[in-house]
Amino acid sequence: MPCRSSKKAAISQDAVRTLKQFLNLPPNRRAPQGATTAGMVERRCRYCERTFQPSKYQPAHLVCSDPGCRRRRRAEYHRQKIAADPEYRQVCLDSPQKWRSRTPGYWRRYREQHPAAVERNRQQQHVRDQKRRLSDLANNNSVFDLKLPNTTSPDCRPRDRRPAHPSAPACGPALFTSSKLAQSLLF
Repeated sequence: MPCRSSKKAAISQDAVRTLKQFLNLPPNRRAPQGATTAGMVERRCRYCERTFQPSKYQPAHLVCSDPGCRRRRRAEYHRQKIAADPEYRQVCLDSPQKWRSRTPGYWRRYREQHPAAVERNRQQQHVRDQKRRLSDLANNNSVFDLKLPNTTSPDCRPRDRRPAHPSAPACGPALFTSSKLAQSLLF
C-alpha cells in the first residue's frame, strides 16, 4: 500500500511541474487565476481587439496604450458624461464662449497670418456646400413629379450618353447640368 500512495504523489507532482512549465512559471510558485504569462493577466482591447497587459498600478484598464484607442475611450467617456450630467454639459457649452470673450479677434488674426489655411477652408466649405445641396435635391421628391415637356420643342435632344433616370422627363432642360458630381450620383 505505501507504494501506491507514493506513486500517486509522484504522478501528481509531475502533472503540477508540467502545468507550471506550460504556463511558463517558476517551479516553486503557484499560478494566479486567469494568468497566461508570468503573473500578469492579459486583456483584449475593446477597440482594436489586440491583447495587452494592464499596468500593475491600474489593473482595471480595459483599453490598450495605443493613442487611437485611448482617444476613442476619452471621447466615449465625454459623450456619456454629457448625456448623463447636465451640469457638465452646461460647463462644456459655456467654456468656448468664455474663451472667445477673453480672446477677442483671435480668429481674425489667425486668418490674416495663415492664408493657406483660409484657402483650404474655403475649398472644403465649397465641397460641404455642394454635398448639402445634393442631399437636399435627393430628398426633394417633387423633382421627379415633372410633366413630360413638349416633344416638338427644339430643346428635345439627348444631353448625355448615359440613360436618363426612369422617372425624369425624356427631354427638355437637363437637370443638374452644372454639377458632374450630381449627375454621377443620380444617374
